[in-house]
Amino acid sequence: MDDRGLERGKTIEPALWQAIEDSRFSIVVFSRDYASSPWCLDELVKIVQCMKEMGHTVLPVFYDVDPSEVADQKGNYKKAFIEHKEKLSENLDKVKCWSDCLSTVANLSGWDVRNRDESQSIKKIVEYIQCKLSFTLPTISKNLVAIDSRLKVLNEYIDEQANDTLFIGICGMGGMEKTTVARVLYDRIRWQFGGSCFLANVREVFSEKDGLCRLQEQLLLEISMELPTARDSSRRIDLIKRRLRLKKVLLILDDVDDEEQLQMLAAEHGSFGPGSRIIITSRNKHVLDSHGVTRIYEAEKLNDKDALMLFSWKAFKRDQPAEDLSELSKQVVGYANGLPLALEVIGSFLHKRGLREWKSAIDRMNDMPDRKIIDALRISFDGLHELEKKIFLDIACFLKGMKKDRITRLLDSCGFHADIGMQALIEKSLIRVSRDEIRMHNLLQKMGEEIVRCESPEEPGRRSRLCTYKDVCDALKDSTGKIESVFLDLPKAKEAPWKMTAFSKMTKLRLLKIHNVELSEGPEYLSNELRFLEWHAYPSKSLPACFYLDELVELYMSCSCIEQLWYGCKGSSPRPGFGIAVPGNEIPGWFTHQSKESSIRVQVPSNYLDGDDNGWMGFAACVTFSAYGKSPLFCHFKVDGKENYPSPIYIGCNSMQALSDHLWLFYLSFDYLKELKEWENEACSELELSFHSYEQGVKVKNCGVRLVNSPYTPLWQSPTGRLIVASKEATSSYIDSLANSSSYSQWMHDVFFSFRGEHTSNNFTHLYTTLVQKGII
Repeated sequence: MDDRGLERGKTIEPALWQAIEDSRFSIVVFSRDYASSPWCLDELVKIVQCMKEMGHTVLPVFYDVDPSEVADQKGNYKKAFIEHKEKLSENLDKVKCWSDCLSTVANLSGWDVRNRDESQSIKKIVEYIQCKLSFTLPTISKNLVAIDSRLKVLNEYIDEQANDTLFIGICGMGGMEKTTVARVLYDRIRWQFGGSCFLANVREVFSEKDGLCRLQEQLLLEISMELPTARDSSRRIDLIKRRLRLKKVLLILDDVDDEEQLQMLAAEHGSFGPGSRIIITSRNKHVLDSHGVTRIYEAEKLNDKDALMLFSWKAFKRDQPAEDLSELSKQVVGYANGLPLALEVIGSFLHKRGLREWKSAIDRMNDMPDRKIIDALRISFDGLHELEKKIFLDIACFLKGMKKDRITRLLDSCGFHADIGMQALIEKSLIRVSRDEIRMHNLLQKMGEEIVRCESPEEPGRRSRLCTYKDVCDALKDSTGKIESVFLDLPKAKEAPWKMTAFSKMTKLRLLKIHNVELSEGPEYLSNELRFLEWHAYPSKSLPACFYLDELVELYMSCSCIEQLWYGCKGSSPRPGFGIAVPGNEIPGWFTHQSKESSIRVQVPSNYLDGDDNGWMGFAACVTFSAYGKSPLFCHFKVDGKENYPSPIYIGCNSMQALSDHLWLFYLSFDYLKELKEWENEACSELELSFHSYEQGVKVKNCGVRLVNSPYTPLWQSPTGRLIVASKEATSSYIDSLANSSSYSQWMHDVFFSFRGEHTSNNFTHLYTTLVQKGII
């Protein structure tokens, strides 16, 4: 009894206030004369304050008084308050506060034990408290950074005044403190509801034996204070609906990754009473969308200021770093890139360590991320479809930062079904789209690289992807048959003693980029599985003779020694979208059809479907445009007045800054058009191309088209074609050496299939000059 020793007229001891603050639960027993005690009412005010500010749980017990008498202050309670108003006429605000707190607590879920067996009632209350204690959430740290700003946004989604049942989602990548935010919100507002429950780790518990049963039992017990007897999950769902459909409840479903979990725990709006709030945290936005959740808060990473503060609390137990470790602390903050989990894990690890240990730890985590961080992030990766995993690893190790359409085109050529795969990665917060470019948190990228490293920790040649100089060098000494991509972009030139014969084992190589690596010779073999080839300063004069471009989607050979793409005849043509963008402002004269508008129409020859050597193979197109920055340009085209391409062709200026006028040239085959719409032998007569951009800073000037016929027609036996070489000095020697060659026309065709036109040795066009200046080929 806490009123022993209290003398009338004296205040309650501070020790009692502290005891209330330190407790998780308060059981308020309302008797007939409860309201007559100012001390009881003062205690009640403190209890309600802790409930609202600290997540305190309050459970009322109506001992020998009707709950409505307490809530509305009737009967003995009314008499007591008349006396209080008389005695405290100069402090009526205090009396009103007592009254409000009585009403608040009396409307909470509790027990009416009138006319019931007292011992059984006590036993029931004790069992309930024991059960609640087993589900009690961990104590929340008081040093939560930027929590109020996030809760402010969430409160707008919750809309406390709305009487409808609302489903609210909190989504984002792992480690973004979704659970922490939900937990703090839960503790702050649960007193406003008739019942509340926080179901933690739903994904993990659901996968365990009897996990669904335990979750449903916890839900019913915490909100309705009864333990279900039905063992069948469907019957328990019906019981949940019956017990909760008239009750205003707050339910948190934490870490949901499948809609089935929602169906079994929070099936529909009608399962809960008016004013209920069901808050779901998930890494997968699609799960929320599928369940009809329209109010979704996407957790954001911390800004640099808040990130440094959070890290400091973990590493130094204060809000600022130690002066001698300030710069290293900022390095860690940059590495974590606003991810709270990483800041907490690394900060806790570095706590009370010396300067040398800090430097060593930072160097180590740059090479190999902390296992706790990787394990937390990898949960999302492990739940992906196999093709989605391949897409994620390709982006992490190779394609991050490229335009979305460009990545889609590359990955589709590998058979990865990129549209649906990348959408799944976006929904699971593993990648994001910013200004039409694919972005990824740097720690997710580190995770992807670590997953690849773990494929074969000691033998890089047995991994699927390589992206460091050391790993590539080691792999070229060993077996390389499993390598699918090599990405090597060094900050400055470095000489490499590679054995080019190792490339002959890379039969699965799909993506290859080499920049700033000095080599004496090129490879004798390149995989015909290549979809992307970028080799800065390629050392040989031609690509391997056995290399076919049939599947190649993008080719970049800047500043290389290439003088022709290959020796010998290649009978295949580039795939659709194989194009190039270079500075320029004039349509070359060899485009026989030209327009000064942003669109052009061309009559298609009637024999393009003949299928013999004299047939027409496709068309080369060219457009001039002015742009500033990485400005996208699109080409739509129609055949006989109808759209016949599933999506527009896209150009991003080869990812280089377009600061003036540019030319965009590309090739598309008639065969591909035919395959797209299943034309079979149905002919078409007119082709219409139109160019545009969604950016205001891009202006399309004019365009041109040239139909391309087979390279083996008599037309190509004469020396016509665009000769593209590395320098003017090499031009005359090539003309002399090729003039007497029987395969001269074929060689012309092979240099670059799309570019046809007249060539004279002394008159080079603007196109040629810009190609040389930019080192395109």
